[in-house]
Amino acid sequence: MVSRGNRAAAAAECHVCSGVRSVQVREINIPAATAALHLLGKQQGMFKDQVEHSGPDGGAILTRRVEYPEAGGGENGCSK
Repeated sequence: MVSRGNRAAAAAECHVCSGVRSVQVREINIPAATAALHLLGKQQGMFKDQVEHSGPDGGAILTRRVEYPEAGGGENGCSK
């Protein structure tokens, strides 16, 4: 049995019946569990810390220069 003052040290109580071990969870520290899952995911490569940008087939990103006419005085009769 887990005493009230020692809950942080022992969060689960184990029972052994017929060679089968069962665990009864008493309390879960949510921030610590979230941090542990995050670190496990990073270790498994589920999250990327660095983002790489590349074009088709891993090559360079294709760019082109686009020039726009000045506003006003264009073909549609607008003036400045």
